[in-house]
Amino acid sequence: MVWFMTALEFPAVALVDDVVLIRPWRSVDVPQKMVAFADPVVQRFSWSRTTPHTEADAREHFIEQDEARRRGVATHTVRLLAGWGFSALGLARIELTCGPDNLASRRVAERCGFVREGVLRSHLVFKGARRDSVMLSLLPGELR
Repeated sequence: MVWFMTALEFPAVALVDDVVLIRPWRSVDVPQKMVAFADPVVQRFSWSRTTPHTEADAREHFIEQDEARRRGVATHTVRLLAGWGFSALGLARIELTCGPDNLASRRVAERCGFVREGVLRSHLVFKGARRDSVMLSLLPGELR
């Protein structure tokens, strides 16, 4: 899952639980981002370009990636961000899309209460071609 937080101010209050602390990226995080994007699973689902990910890319686009699979980090992160979106921003709906073959991201979303709505055909450019996306949504009161 990829989280873009560029259009919003970061929350004044830390988003934290017993597993995750969400904070803005810092330049000292570039080495960890490089490690994350060296992972073949991240390359497969999160890097949309056909060219390799470089340090310049890491510095230009600070995108949250989960380096802690199977420990609940992604699930905790989604819950924190969705809860913040509903309570602090007053969102009426949160949408999540992922590749149809990205079962891990779909499972995280479903654990948090997202409901699968369907497939967006030829939804976005990914690795030089068009890719379908699975659309899931979450409404206030559905967050688990």
